[in-house]
Amino acid sequence: MSEAKCLIMLNQMAGPLFCELAIGLSDKFWDAVVLHTGHPDAKNISSANPNICLMSAPIYNRKSKLTRVL
Repeated sequence: MSEAKCLIMLNQMAGPLFCELAIGLSDKFWDAVVLHTGHPDAKNISSANPNICLMSAPIYNRKSKLTRVL
């Protein structure tokens, strides 16, 4: 079985365990693992592993049901 080219991971609140999963999977993909997240702690993940491309997303807002959807 050949390695896949790229993995896109989406998680609005990517905490430490999700970041560890991204790092663990990053050596299985040729191009990169793209992580879309709004979690501020995840910003350090791309400096820890050059095979992870971090894309900023809106921060999770729990004020109301409407803001959660938006």
